[in-house]
Amino acid sequence: MAKKTNKKTKTMRTTLIGYDVSGTAMVTPWGGGDGEIEMKTTFLPAKFLSKDNVLRCVNDNGFGVQSINGAWVMVTEVYDNGGRGKTIDFETNSRHSQKLFDDRKHLDKIGATNKKA
Repeated sequence: MAKKTNKKTKTMRTTLIGYDVSGTAMVTPWGGGDGEIEMKTTFLPAKFLSKDNVLRCVNDNGFGVQSINGAWVMVTEVYDNGGRGKTIDFETNSRHSQKLFDDRKHLDKIGATNKKA
């Protein structure tokens, strides 16, 4: 990104260091019924971005529920200067759902591979 100042061009470079995975989990509490809970944001280093690792980040924010039935997930780029980049969001019907990844239009937008953490 270039910025003009006093007829001189200054260049600032930022490096993508990882991704913040956040969102809302659809849960079944121990007492029964259905509910939603905000997930604890999990930082995923760029070298570990994969479809499986993003699904591993789905959580109940430590609340302790009977099951996590799905989630609305947001994956946001994080840069070394603290800046945030584009966000990809999607819904999955199950924590371990492959349906999410069969679509190929969600995480592939940010270059997700199959690397394991």
